[in-house]
Amino acid sequence: MSSKETSAEFADRLNTMITHGVATMACSMGSQKGFFEKIAQFEDTFSPEELAVKCHSKTPVIRHWLLALTASDIIEMPSDDLFRLPQHRREAVLSPMSPIHSKAKFVSAFGRMEPELMDFMDRDYDKAVQTFFRTMVYEDRKRGLVSQIPAIVDDVPSLHQKLETGITVLDIGSNKGDLLFILASKYPKSTFIGVDPANPDTELAVKRAAEKGLTNVQFLVEDALKMPAEWTEKFDYIITINTLHHLPDGVRGCAEMKRILKPDGYLSIIELRKEDTEEANMSQPGAAMFYLFNIAAMSMGHRHDKKEDKVKVTQGGDLRTGRGETTGGDHSMNTLSLLTGFIKDGGFTRINRTEAPRSDFLDQVHFLCQK
Repeated sequence: MSSKETSAEFADRLNTMITHGVATMACSMGSQKGFFEKIAQFEDTFSPEELAVKCHSKTPVIRHWLLALTASDIIEMPSDDLFRLPQHRREAVLSPMSPIHSKAKFVSAFGRMEPELMDFMDRDYDKAVQTFFRTMVYEDRKRGLVSQIPAIVDDVPSLHQKLETGITVLDIGSNKGDLLFILASKYPKSTFIGVDPANPDTELAVKRAAEKGLTNVQFLVEDALKMPAEWTEKFDYIITINTLHHLPDGVRGCAEMKRILKPDGYLSIIELRKEDTEEANMSQPGAAMFYLFNIAAMSMGHRHDKKEDKVKVTQGGDLRTGRGETTGGDHSMNTLSLLTGFIKDGGFTRINRTEAPRSDFLDQVHFLCQK
Protein backbone atom coordinates (compact mmCIF):
# COMPACT_ATOMS: atom_id res chain seq x y z
CA MET A 1 0.00 0.00 0.00
CA SER A 2 1.31 3.45 -0.92
CA SER A 3 2.84 5.59 1.82
CA LYS A 4 0.51 8.35 0.57
CA GLU A 5 -2.47 6.48 2.01
CA THR A 6 -4.45 8.75 4.32
CA SER A 7 -5.83 7.79 7.73
CA ALA A 8 -9.36 7.77 6.31
CA GLU A 9 -8.33 5.57 3.38
CA PHE A 10 -6.70 3.10 5.74
CA ALA A 11 -9.80 3.06 7.94
CA ASP A 12 -11.93 2.25 4.89
CA ARG A 13 -9.54 -0.50 3.83
CA LEU A 14 -9.53 -1.96 7.33
CA ASN A 15 -13.33 -1.95 7.43
CA THR A 16 -13.42 -3.74 4.06
CA MET A 17 -11.05 -6.45 5.30
CA ILE A 18 -13.14 -7.11 8.40
CA THR A 19 -16.33 -7.19 6.33
CA HIS A 20 -14.74 -9.72 3.99
CA GLY A 21 -14.13 -11.92 7.03
CA VAL A 22 -17.90 -12.21 7.49
CA ALA A 23 -18.29 -13.14 3.82
CA THR A 24 -15.59 -15.77 4.29
CA MET A 25 -17.56 -17.36 7.13
CA ALA A 26 -20.71 -17.43 4.98
CA CYS A 27 -18.74 -19.12 2.18
CA SER A 28 -17.32 -21.67 4.59
CA MET A 29 -20.79 -22.52 5.88
CA GLY A 30 -22.09 -23.01 2.34
CA SER A 31 -19.12 -25.15 1.36
CA GLN A 32 -19.33 -27.47 4.33
CA LYS A 33 -23.11 -27.86 4.03
CA GLY A 34 -22.95 -28.47 0.27
CA PHE A 35 -25.17 -25.48 -0.53
CA PHE A 36 -23.11 -24.33 -3.51
CA GLU A 37 -23.44 -27.72 -5.20
CA LYS A 38 -27.21 -27.46 -4.80
CA ILE A 39 -27.20 -23.96 -6.28
CA ALA A 40 -25.37 -25.34 -9.33
CA GLN A 41 -28.41 -27.53 -10.05
CA PHE A 42 -30.40 -24.40 -10.96
CA GLU A 43 -29.79 -23.16 -14.48
CA ASP A 44 -30.65 -19.58 -13.57
CA THR A 45 -32.75 -18.00 -10.81
CA PHE A 46 -34.14 -19.79 -7.79
CA SER A 47 -36.02 -18.87 -4.65
CA PRO A 48 -34.91 -19.44 -1.05
CA GLU A 49 -37.74 -21.95 -0.71
CA GLU A 50 -36.52 -23.98 -3.69
CA LEU A 51 -32.96 -24.06 -2.40
CA ALA A 52 -34.12 -24.90 1.13
CA VAL A 53 -35.92 -27.98 -0.21
CA LYS A 54 -32.78 -29.19 -2.00
CA CYS A 55 -30.63 -28.49 1.06
CA HIS A 56 -33.09 -29.97 3.56
CA SER A 57 -32.84 -26.74 5.49
CA LYS A 58 -35.05 -23.93 6.76
CA THR A 59 -36.20 -21.26 4.30
CA PRO A 60 -35.50 -18.26 6.60
CA VAL A 61 -31.97 -19.56 7.25
CA ILE A 62 -31.28 -20.11 3.55
CA ARG A 63 -32.70 -16.71 2.68
CA HIS A 64 -30.44 -14.85 5.11
CA TRP A 65 -27.43 -16.91 4.00
CA LEU A 66 -28.17 -15.91 0.41
CA LEU A 67 -28.60 -12.27 1.45
CA ALA A 68 -25.21 -12.35 3.16
CA LEU A 69 -23.59 -13.65 -0.04
CA THR A 70 -25.51 -11.09 -2.10
CA ALA A 71 -24.22 -8.29 0.12
CA SER A 72 -20.75 -9.74 -0.48
CA ASP A 73 -21.28 -9.66 -4.28
CA ILE A 74 -21.01 -13.42 -4.72
CA ILE A 75 -24.67 -14.20 -5.36
CA GLU A 76 -26.95 -11.90 -7.40
CA MET A 77 -30.53 -10.96 -6.45
CA PRO A 78 -32.59 -9.91 -9.51
CA SER A 79 -35.64 -9.39 -7.25
CA ASP A 80 -36.49 -9.60 -3.57
CA ASP A 81 -37.33 -13.29 -3.74
CA LEU A 82 -35.07 -14.57 -6.51
CA PHE A 83 -31.35 -15.28 -6.49
CA ARG A 84 -28.78 -16.66 -8.94
CA LEU A 85 -25.14 -17.60 -9.24
CA PRO A 86 -23.99 -16.04 -12.54
CA GLN A 87 -22.51 -18.45 -15.06
CA HIS A 88 -19.14 -16.67 -15.18
CA ARG A 89 -18.74 -17.17 -11.42
CA ARG A 90 -19.66 -20.83 -11.28
CA GLU A 91 -16.32 -22.38 -12.14
CA ALA A 92 -14.50 -20.23 -9.58
CA VAL A 93 -17.06 -21.16 -6.91
CA LEU A 94 -17.53 -24.85 -7.70
CA SER A 95 -13.96 -25.93 -8.51
CA PRO A 96 -12.46 -28.30 -5.89
CA MET A 97 -9.53 -25.88 -5.71
CA SER A 98 -11.76 -22.85 -5.09
CA PRO A 99 -10.73 -20.85 -2.01
CA ILE A 100 -14.34 -21.20 -0.92
CA HIS A 101 -13.68 -24.89 -0.25
CA SER A 102 -10.24 -24.44 1.29
CA LYS A 103 -9.17 -21.06 2.63
CA ALA A 104 -12.67 -20.08 3.71
CA LYS A 105 -12.99 -23.19 5.84
CA PHE A 106 -9.58 -22.61 7.38
CA VAL A 107 -10.36 -18.98 8.26
CA SER A 108 -13.58 -20.10 9.90
CA ALA A 109 -11.71 -22.79 11.79
CA PHE A 110 -9.15 -20.26 12.99
CA GLY A 111 -12.03 -18.35 14.52
CA ARG A 112 -13.11 -21.42 16.48
CA MET A 113 -9.50 -21.87 17.63
CA GLU A 114 -9.09 -18.31 18.86
CA PRO A 115 -9.44 -19.06 22.62
CA GLU A 116 -6.86 -21.87 22.42
CA LEU A 117 -4.44 -19.77 20.38
CA MET A 118 -4.78 -16.87 22.82
CA ASP A 119 -4.06 -19.30 25.64
CA PHE A 120 -0.96 -20.54 23.80
CA MET A 121 0.31 -16.96 23.50
CA ASP A 122 0.48 -16.78 27.29
CA ARG A 123 1.76 -20.26 28.13
CA ASP A 124 2.67 -23.66 26.69
CA TYR A 125 -0.42 -25.41 25.42
CA ASP A 126 0.36 -28.78 23.93
CA LYS A 127 -3.11 -30.15 23.17
CA ALA A 128 -4.95 -27.07 21.95
CA VAL A 129 -5.30 -27.76 18.25
CA GLN A 130 -3.59 -31.05 17.44
CA THR A 131 -6.63 -32.69 15.83
CA PHE A 132 -7.52 -29.52 13.93
CA PHE A 133 -3.95 -29.01 12.76
CA ARG A 134 -3.55 -32.53 11.39
CA THR A 135 -6.92 -32.29 9.64
CA MET A 136 -5.98 -28.93 8.17
CA VAL A 137 -2.69 -30.18 6.76
CA TYR A 138 -4.33 -33.32 5.38
CA GLU A 139 -7.18 -31.45 3.69
CA ASP A 140 -4.76 -28.96 2.13
CA ARG A 141 -2.67 -31.82 0.72
CA LYS A 142 -5.69 -33.79 -0.50
CA ARG A 143 -7.21 -30.85 -2.37
CA GLY A 144 -3.91 -29.76 -3.82
CA LEU A 145 -3.21 -33.17 -5.31
CA VAL A 146 -6.19 -32.86 -7.64
CA SER A 147 -4.57 -29.99 -9.53
CA GLN A 148 -0.93 -30.84 -8.86
CA ILE A 149 -0.70 -34.31 -10.35
CA PRO A 150 -1.27 -33.45 -14.04
CA ALA A 151 1.19 -30.54 -13.83
CA ILE A 152 3.82 -32.62 -12.04
CA VAL A 153 3.52 -35.51 -14.49
CA ASP A 154 3.81 -33.10 -17.43
CA ASP A 155 7.00 -31.62 -15.93
CA VAL A 156 8.80 -34.99 -15.91
CA PRO A 157 10.08 -36.08 -19.36
CA SER A 158 8.15 -39.08 -20.74
CA LEU A 159 6.69 -39.87 -17.31
CA HIS A 160 3.13 -40.24 -18.59
CA GLN A 161 4.21 -42.75 -21.22
CA LYS A 162 6.38 -44.67 -18.73
CA LEU A 163 3.55 -44.84 -16.21
CA GLU A 164 1.24 -46.22 -18.87
CA THR A 165 3.81 -48.87 -19.83
CA GLY A 166 4.61 -49.78 -16.24
CA ILE A 167 7.27 -48.49 -13.83
CA THR A 168 7.95 -48.53 -10.07
CA VAL A 169 7.10 -45.35 -8.15
CA LEU A 170 7.76 -44.31 -4.55
CA ASP A 171 5.91 -41.60 -2.59
CA ILE A 172 7.87 -40.46 0.48
CA GLY A 173 5.51 -39.05 3.10
CA SER A 174 2.47 -40.82 1.67
CA ASN A 175 0.20 -39.84 4.57
CA LYS A 176 -3.25 -41.38 4.04
CA GLY A 177 -2.49 -42.37 0.46
CA ASP A 178 -4.37 -39.87 -1.67
CA LEU A 179 -1.58 -39.17 -4.15
CA LEU A 180 -0.96 -42.83 -4.90
CA PHE A 181 -4.67 -43.64 -5.08
CA ILE A 182 -5.00 -41.15 -7.93
CA LEU A 183 -1.91 -42.43 -9.74
CA ALA A 184 -2.59 -46.14 -9.14
CA SER A 185 -6.12 -45.78 -10.50
CA LYS A 186 -4.96 -43.94 -13.61
CA TYR A 187 -1.92 -46.14 -14.31
CA PRO A 188 -2.81 -49.78 -13.48
CA LYS A 189 0.34 -51.21 -15.13
CA SER A 190 2.68 -49.35 -12.75
CA THR A 191 3.57 -50.33 -9.19
CA PHE A 192 3.30 -47.74 -6.42
CA ILE A 193 4.77 -47.78 -2.91
CA GLY A 194 4.06 -45.21 -0.23
CA VAL A 195 6.20 -44.79 2.89
CA ASP A 196 5.42 -42.78 6.01
CA PRO A 197 6.72 -42.89 9.59
CA ALA A 198 3.18 -42.61 11.01
CA ASN A 199 1.75 -46.07 11.55
CA PRO A 200 -1.91 -44.98 12.02
CA ASP A 201 -1.85 -43.11 8.69
CA THR A 202 -0.22 -46.08 6.98
CA GLU A 203 -2.78 -48.51 8.40
CA LEU A 204 -5.57 -46.27 7.15
CA ALA A 205 -3.97 -46.04 3.70
CA VAL A 206 -3.75 -49.85 3.51
CA LYS A 207 -7.41 -50.13 4.48
CA ARG A 208 -8.49 -47.53 1.93
CA ALA A 209 -6.49 -49.23 -0.84
CA ALA A 210 -8.32 -52.50 -0.11
CA GLU A 211 -11.66 -50.71 -0.15
CA LYS A 212 -10.83 -49.21 -3.53
CA GLY A 213 -9.72 -52.57 -4.90
CA LEU A 214 -6.26 -51.29 -5.83
CA THR A 215 -3.76 -54.12 -6.09
CA ASN A 216 -0.87 -52.12 -7.59
CA VAL A 217 -0.23 -49.97 -4.51
CA GLN A 218 1.18 -50.75 -1.07
CA PHE A 219 1.96 -48.66 2.01
CA LEU A 220 4.81 -49.23 4.44
CA VAL A 221 6.12 -47.69 7.65
CA GLU A 222 9.68 -46.62 6.83
CA ASP A 223 12.27 -44.07 7.94
CA ALA A 224 13.08 -41.71 5.06
CA LEU A 225 16.63 -41.40 6.39
CA LYS A 226 17.23 -45.16 6.30
CA MET A 227 15.36 -46.96 3.54
CA PRO A 228 15.69 -50.75 3.13
CA ALA A 229 19.12 -51.76 1.88
CA GLU A 230 17.59 -53.88 -0.89
CA TRP A 231 15.95 -50.79 -2.40
CA THR A 232 19.19 -49.52 -3.96
CA GLU A 233 18.39 -48.29 -7.51
CA LYS A 234 14.89 -49.76 -7.24
CA PHE A 235 12.65 -46.84 -8.30
CA ASP A 236 12.07 -45.27 -11.70
CA TYR A 237 10.37 -42.26 -10.15
CA ILE A 238 10.24 -40.83 -6.61
CA ILE A 239 7.93 -38.05 -5.47
CA THR A 240 7.73 -36.26 -2.14
CA ILE A 241 5.33 -33.41 -1.40
CA ASN A 242 6.03 -30.98 1.46
CA THR A 243 8.08 -33.63 3.24
CA LEU A 244 11.74 -32.70 2.81
CA HIS A 245 11.53 -29.82 5.27
CA HIS A 246 10.19 -32.22 7.92
CA LEU A 247 13.30 -34.40 7.86
CA PRO A 248 15.76 -33.88 10.74
CA ASP A 249 18.63 -34.28 8.28
CA GLY A 250 17.79 -32.93 4.84
CA VAL A 251 21.09 -33.88 3.22
CA ARG A 252 20.90 -37.47 4.44
CA GLY A 253 17.30 -37.70 3.26
CA CYS A 254 18.26 -36.55 -0.23
CA ALA A 255 21.23 -38.94 -0.27
CA GLU A 256 18.85 -41.82 0.49
CA MET A 257 16.57 -40.75 -2.35
CA LYS A 258 19.58 -40.73 -4.68
CA ARG A 259 20.61 -44.21 -3.53
CA ILE A 260 17.24 -45.82 -4.21
CA LEU A 261 16.63 -44.01 -7.52
CA LYS A 262 17.56 -45.76 -10.74
CA PRO A 263 20.42 -44.18 -12.76
CA ASP A 264 17.99 -42.81 -15.34
CA GLY A 265 15.21 -42.08 -12.84
CA TYR A 266 13.66 -38.80 -11.77
CA LEU A 267 12.94 -37.32 -8.34
CA SER A 268 10.19 -34.72 -7.80
CA ILE A 269 10.39 -32.64 -4.63
CA ILE A 270 7.44 -30.30 -4.09
CA GLU A 271 7.86 -27.64 -1.41
CA LEU A 272 6.45 -24.26 -0.41
CA ARG A 273 8.17 -21.30 -2.05
CA LYS A 274 9.51 -19.83 1.16
CA GLU A 275 12.19 -17.25 0.47
CA ASP A 276 15.13 -16.31 2.66
CA THR A 277 13.52 -13.09 3.91
CA GLU A 278 10.02 -12.46 5.21
CA GLU A 279 9.86 -9.35 3.02
CA ALA A 280 10.10 -11.57 -0.06
CA ASN A 281 7.26 -13.78 1.19
CA MET A 282 4.85 -10.91 1.83
CA SER A 283 3.79 -10.58 -1.81
CA GLN A 284 2.27 -14.07 -1.87
CA PRO A 285 -1.54 -14.09 -1.61
CA GLY A 286 -1.65 -16.66 1.19
CA ALA A 287 1.08 -15.11 3.35
CA ALA A 288 -1.20 -13.81 6.13
CA MET A 289 -2.87 -17.21 6.49
CA PHE A 290 0.52 -18.92 6.47
CA TYR A 291 1.75 -16.86 9.42
CA LEU A 292 -1.44 -17.43 11.42
CA PHE A 293 -1.18 -21.11 10.56
CA ASN A 294 2.29 -21.11 12.12
CA ILE A 295 0.86 -20.04 15.48
CA ALA A 296 -1.44 -23.06 15.40
CA ALA A 297 1.48 -25.23 14.33
CA MET A 298 3.73 -23.99 17.12
CA SER A 299 1.10 -24.84 19.73
CA MET A 300 1.85 -28.52 19.06
CA GLY A 301 5.58 -28.20 18.41
CA HIS A 302 5.24 -28.14 14.60
CA ARG A 303 7.10 -25.14 13.20
CA HIS A 304 7.66 -23.55 9.80
CA ASP A 305 9.11 -20.29 11.05
CA LYS A 306 12.64 -19.22 10.28
CA LYS A 307 14.00 -16.65 12.71
CA GLU A 308 12.47 -16.81 16.18
CA ASP A 309 12.85 -20.57 16.62
CA LYS A 310 16.17 -21.52 15.05
CA VAL A 311 17.25 -25.12 15.36
CA LYS A 312 19.11 -25.57 18.61
CA VAL A 313 22.23 -27.44 17.62
CA THR A 314 24.00 -29.53 20.22
CA GLN A 315 27.77 -29.55 20.50
CA GLY A 316 29.08 -31.15 17.35
CA GLY A 317 25.76 -30.63 15.57
CA ASP A 318 25.44 -29.06 12.15
CA LEU A 319 23.04 -26.16 11.55
CA ARG A 320 23.54 -26.53 7.80
CA THR A 321 22.09 -30.05 7.71
CA GLY A 322 19.72 -29.70 10.62
CA ARG A 323 21.61 -32.33 12.63
CA GLY A 324 21.40 -31.89 16.35
CA GLU A 325 18.76 -31.18 18.95
CA THR A 326 15.67 -29.46 17.58
CA THR A 327 12.92 -27.67 19.44
CA GLY A 328 10.15 -30.15 18.68
CA GLY A 329 9.73 -30.53 14.93
CA ASP A 330 11.28 -27.17 14.09
CA HIS A 331 11.12 -26.58 10.32
CA SER A 332 13.33 -23.53 10.04
CA MET A 333 15.28 -25.33 7.30
CA ASN A 334 12.67 -24.93 4.60
CA THR A 335 13.75 -21.84 2.68
CA LEU A 336 14.40 -22.51 -0.99
CA SER A 337 18.11 -21.81 -0.79
CA LEU A 338 18.57 -24.29 2.05
CA LEU A 339 16.40 -26.93 0.39
CA THR A 340 18.42 -26.52 -2.79
CA GLY A 341 21.57 -27.03 -0.73
CA PHE A 342 20.17 -30.24 0.75
CA ILE A 343 19.48 -31.60 -2.72
CA LYS A 344 22.93 -30.72 -4.06
CA ASP A 345 24.77 -31.96 -0.98
CA GLY A 346 22.71 -35.14 -1.14
CA GLY A 347 24.41 -35.93 -4.47
CA PHE A 348 22.03 -34.72 -7.18
CA THR A 349 23.82 -32.92 -9.98
CA ARG A 350 20.95 -32.10 -12.32
CA ILE A 351 18.27 -29.96 -10.67
CA ASN A 352 15.56 -28.05 -12.51
CA ARG A 353 13.18 -25.81 -10.57
CA THR A 354 9.73 -24.88 -11.89
CA GLU A 355 6.55 -23.45 -10.40
CA ALA A 356 4.03 -25.92 -8.97
CA PRO A 357 0.31 -25.30 -8.34
CA ARG A 358 -0.25 -23.07 -5.33
CA SER A 359 -1.27 -24.52 -1.98
CA ASP A 360 -3.74 -22.80 0.33
CA PHE A 361 -0.83 -20.81 1.74
CA LEU A 362 2.29 -19.97 -0.20
CA ASP A 363 3.24 -20.71 -3.79
CA GLN A 364 4.97 -24.02 -4.40
CA VAL A 365 7.99 -25.10 -6.41
CA HIS A 366 8.86 -28.37 -8.13
CA PHE A 367 12.48 -29.49 -7.87
CA LEU A 368 12.98 -32.04 -10.66
CA CYS A 369 16.19 -33.92 -9.91
CA GLN A 370 18.44 -36.48 -11.57
CA LYS A 371 21.69 -38.11 -10.47
